Amino acid sequence: MKKTVTVNLDKTIFNIDDDAYTVLESYLEALHDHFKKEEGGQEIMNDIESRISELFKERLGFGMQVITLQEVNEVIAIMGQPDEIENPLDSGTAPDNNAEGDNSGQTTDTPNNESHKSTKRLYRDPDNRILGGVASGMGYYFGIDTVAIRVIMVLLLPLWASSVWIYLLLWICIPEARTTSQKLEMRGETPTVDNIKRAVEEE
Repeated sequence: MKKTVTVNLDKTIFNIDDDAYTVLESYLEALHDHFKKEEGGQEIMNDIESRISELFKERLGFGMQVITLQEVNEVIAIMGQPDEIENPLDSGTAPDNNAEGDNSGQTTDTPNNESHKSTKRLYRDPDNRILGGVASGMGYYFGIDTVAIRVIMVLLLPLWASSVWIYLLLWICIPEARTTSQKLEMRGETPTVDNIKRAVEEE
């Protein structure tokens, strides 16, 4: 018999067993300590918690009721550790690694990235929209220039009157990419801690 703890992540309640809660709490505290002195640190943490919440929801979708240590470790492996962020940004260590010919081809992040490849998802793009962001979102998903999709939609208007209703239906059915994690998934990038930090800084 194990004790469970109730936590609130991104306005969602999860039941987590005691061991998993201890690991998750230490992980979030380490991330908070890492980002607390950076500009936009709180926004980064909010997006990270939102992404962790999404990953927990996916696992609960398989019929689970309690998040265990295994799920927490899986999520941490996907998101990445705080010390994995420091190495790429440390201008003092990067040249030393590249200076040696034997080590230039070795990257410690590659195995982790390969084992957690992102699946591109279809979202409406709120940052590059004229109406609902449908064309921009479809452009990212299919790898087609957004302008080309918009031109095709305009050309179809006089030829196919129902195209307006199809657009409105897509507007309703396709969710908007609101969080940083969703915007990364829309572009086909993995929502890791490092990528979330970079995206928030770019915004």
